[in-house]
This record gives sequence, C-alpha cells and structure tokens, in this order.
Amino acid sequence: MTSGRNSIPAIYDVNQDGRADLLLGNFGGNMRLYLQEANGTGFRFRLYHRRFLDLDVGLGAVPVFADFNNDQQNELVVGSDGGRLIEFRPADATQDTPWGWKLNDGPLAKLSMPVGGVPVFVDYDSDGDLDLIVGTEAGDLQFYRNKAIEEN
Repeated sequence: MTSGRNSIPAIYDVNQDGRADLLLGNFGGNMRLYLQEANGTGFRFRLYHRRFLDLDVGLGAVPVFADFNNDQQNELVVGSDGGRLIEFRPADATQDTPWGWKLNDGPLAKLSMPVGGVPVFVDYDSDGDLDLIVGTEAGDLQFYRNKAIEEN
C-alpha cells in the first residue's frame, strides 16, 4: 500500500460499514482512500479512490478526523504545507455530495496557519471540547482554544 511521499494516515469508517478505513494524505497535496475489506480475523485494505473528494491542497495534505464542534459527528480537516485548513462536514441524507462530505467555510478556514501546518485536535484545557494545536515547518506550535460551546 502506498500513497506517495510523506504519507500521513487518518483512520475513520468513511463508508459507514463498521470497519475502520484508511485515508492517506501525501506530499502531492491530495488524499487516497483505502477501504477495509472483510478478511476473517485479519484486515486488508483496497485502494478505492486515488484523489478522495477531488481535493488538491497544493503540497502536503494532512487529513484529521475530529468532532471539534461537539455535534457528535466527526469533521474532516485537511492541513497543508501552504498553511490552509480545509474543513468538510458530514452532509445530511438529502444532499448529494461526494462520499457524504460537504466543504464547509467555517471558522477553521478563517485561521491563518503557518507554513507546514499540521493540525491536531485535543481537549487541552479539559473543558469538554477539542482545541486545535498546529505544528509548523519552523518547529513551533500554535494553540487555538475552542470557544464554540461557550458562545452557544
């Protein structure tokens, strides 16, 4: 299994079949989707889509699944070497979207990320919501506290 240079894995049940699938971001700026196939007691992945969601972030796609808005559904956030964060939210059943994900121009799109931004979501301040920590090419970290719950 390969995804190209600088492969970055994210694990999530993309097709909602009860098995964890593998989404690999790569240096080329896109993502490959490998679906897990039933295989007795082991596991096996099959390449299903070479350019998942037809997304091209330029260089260095870094996919992360996280429920940072506490709606009980994971969002897909894709970081990039260019410093952008691109957010996809699960679409509802009435929307015709690729793989059930729709592009969202939410609060993450408004953040100015440093070059080489690698997003990680964790409840750093123990307040019940996921905060954002971004690693950078220069080696420093940036912290963004999630205030979504407090504002509602």
